[in-house]
Amino acid sequence: MSTSSKTEEPANSISPPNEENETRQLSKDTIYHLLQVQRRRFALHYLQETTEPVVMSDLAEQVAAWEHGTTIGNLQSKERQRAYISLYQSHLPKLDEKGVIEYDQARGIVKRTGLTTHLDPYLTTCQTRQEEMSEGGTNEDSEPDTAPIRRWLWCYYSGVVVSCSLLLLTVFGVPAEVGLSGQLVLTAIILLFAVITVGYHISQYRQSKDET
Repeated sequence: MSTSSKTEEPANSISPPNEENETRQLSKDTIYHLLQVQRRRFALHYLQETTEPVVMSDLAEQVAAWEHGTTIGNLQSKERQRAYISLYQSHLPKLDEKGVIEYDQARGIVKRTGLTTHLDPYLTTCQTRQEEMSEGGTNEDSEPDTAPIRRWLWCYYSGVVVSCSLLLLTVFGVPAEVGLSGQLVLTAIILLFAVITVGYHISQYRQSKDET
């Protein structure tokens, strides 16, 4: 399909811009939430190029190509499908709910609204940062955000240091001197890693919910 195919249907194929959307304002928290997912940013960036309704499947293909740093012609079927399903089921309905786009899910048509323009400056900032990262050798399209993983690795490393310290003190009999048994120290170490592990999985679950 063409990277920028537009519908040839009449201008009234989607309802005229809602006046409420023209004057409505989005909070910074809402804008951050909408733009924190790369797939939604790419979808809105695609819509920046036109004021006409676009075919949702064309949009999804271009978003998938940007995500994988390739062309539409070189996309694999599963890459197309993954982007299409998440946009169809989650991301476009969410943007439509906030009034940022008009999305006719049944007919597969997407259109900008007056509110979409309010996000353009934020998209420009995101695009500039992305290009700078790409030039520096770190492409956000192909590399996941590793900051959360680094934070949890730091927690695990800290847990290891604390555990080794407790075990070393146990060898020298320090816990016994203050009335703590070796079994209690071992239980504390197990609980420490259990808490870190549970926290990590909860964080991963919340992140996956935001990205879908």
